[in-house]
Amino acid sequence: MDKEFLENIVLNGIAGVDGICDMIKDCIDSGDLQGAKDWIDQLNEEIYEGSE
Repeated sequence: MDKEFLENIVLNGIAGVDGICDMIKDCIDSGDLQGAKDWIDQLNEEIYEGSE
């Protein structure tokens, strides 16, 4: 997987896999487990679409 591709993924205004992972961690820390799952599902979709 290309690092540039991962840096250019944008979900809900959050750019890059690092930023998205931080958002997932924030959701977990605040107890929003469903929100964290939603972020992971969206990220998964973006990664699989980009690998095709």
